[in-house]
Amino acid sequence: MRLSAKSRQDVAGKLIILPKRGRETKQTGLETASRSTAGRMKLVVRNEPTIHGGDALRNVRATAARYQYHPAIKAAGLTRNEWAALFQAMIWQESRFVVNARSHKGAIGLAQLMPGTARMLGVDPNDPVQNLDGGARYLLTQLQNFRSPILALAAYNAGPEAVRKYGGVPPYPETRDYVVRIFSRHEQLMSRY
Repeated sequence: MRLSAKSRQDVAGKLIILPKRGRETKQTGLETASRSTAGRMKLVVRNEPTIHGGDALRNVRATAARYQYHPAIKAAGLTRNEWAALFQAMIWQESRFVVNARSHKGAIGLAQLMPGTARMLGVDPNDPVQNLDGGARYLLTQLQNFRSPILALAAYNAGPEAVRKYGGVPPYPETRDYVVRIFSRHEQLMSRY
């Protein structure tokens, strides 16, 4: 297969070169990464400008830093470093830092915001910076409401109504796997601080 290059600019105005494979859609291969419910999620990446690896991580860290003094962090018993690691781990689990990720359920972007949630938050889910901002604010709302990182993550994934209905993490395999995976990544990140 012959690859051709296509140049675009990312959201910061930097010139990026994207390989172009005709009209094909690239897939991240996450569907083979794990056989769990969350691991079967397929992220489709279109040939559009993206914030690549390091740029995405810098934006995730900048977003976490912007909210590091939010009262919900203290209310949930987290330090600023724990908050930053939690947010980074959650974004990794949501999108693997693929800026234009799309889930089969319709979630969009780095923070995998559903369109209705993005509207409620007043953000454009297709804009990476707004997407991260919306994801951070939504997670902080859940931290404020539930005062627990575990329940906040469960609410981010399954919805706050499900957490209230079950009085804890809902018995959904996808949600339980989601929380475990984020805390595993969170521990790895905290060992670096």
